[in-house]
Amino acid sequence: MYRICVYATAGDEAFEANIPLIRHAEFMRRFGIENKLHVHFMLGAERLSQAYHRALREHGYQVHDNSADMSLVLSRFPNIACLPTYFAYNYLRWPILELLVDRGDITLPLVGVDGDIAFTAPFDDITRDIAGKTFILEGNPCFTAISDMEWLRSYGRELERLDRDPAAFNLAAAQIKRSPARDDRRYCNASWYPVPIRHDQDLLQCLVAGGRLPQSEAREIFNSDFYWIQNPLFPGEWFSEQCGTSARAINESDGRIAIGWKRLAFVHYQNDFARYCHAWQRLDALGLQSLGPALRYSATTGIPTRAGRLLYACVRRLDREKQSRARTYEQSLIRNERTGNLFVTDMIGTLLRP
Repeated sequence: MYRICVYATAGDEAFEANIPLIRHAEFMRRFGIENKLHVHFMLGAERLSQAYHRALREHGYQVHDNSADMSLVLSRFPNIACLPTYFAYNYLRWPILELLVDRGDITLPLVGVDGDIAFTAPFDDITRDIAGKTFILEGNPCFTAISDMEWLRSYGRELERLDRDPAAFNLAAAQIKRSPARDDRRYCNASWYPVPIRHDQDLLQCLVAGGRLPQSEAREIFNSDFYWIQNPLFPGEWFSEQCGTSARAINESDGRIAIGWKRLAFVHYQNDFARYCHAWQRLDALGLQSLGPALRYSATTGIPTRAGRLLYACVRRLDREKQSRARTYEQSLIRNERTGNLFVTDMIGTLLRP
């Protein structure tokens, strides 16, 4: 049910640095979460060593090489196929899943997961919670619950339109942005997409806003035992919808992370949050914990304050090697001896406070 569509353009080390599957599995094992993730290679599975493939299987992943199937998907979207690999294969991860469902290799419901997510709750618990729901969070496909086949069908049709006539599609996208058919807040969306559309996240935001893609309402999504965060830099963005008037607090108990009275389903290590985690821990290691709040990003501008930018620059000067997402996983998903929490719990807690 839980599926990550990936591609490899280099060897083991470069792949794991960007998509830390082994680190994620090791974290889940430490916290008693049974790994139920399927990894679908759209391209480049042969670039990774047999030892790495074996390690993935030993860590509980079910690995599928779908590179041969991609020839059909690429032929369906010839112009998308000509884009740089990152953009093309982000667009095409959904049509490959549609093909696999149609062929009977996989079934609905399914959850499409980005490679920069770390699950903090058991898969079976999440599965029961999201039963019957179809949604993306805040216009981001990092966790995409699909119980309605029309989601994959609609996405495929709309991507064909974009592939066939991008100018006409972008004209319509601009109109949707000016006058959306659906209210973002009601449908847990964020219509921040640029025009012209650049990649699948932009396309999905547009399709939800335009009423062209099935999307559960926010009240249904948040009628949940879990607390859902798309961007951990802004953990309080949907707090009132999820926890009402409960105190804005994060805690750990019995191996579970909770915000308010709800368990946290996962942490999304999107680029800016991974950068924040790294800088926060560098300051913490230097005994400068009090400076952590200055690393916050502004909710209005999407960038840190001037003081924060200076702190990030100082951290970069201190670093002797480039920070990878895998290294961020390793550092943030261990215990902070000062508090007894995972480092990531303390880091989100800093951001959650008003």
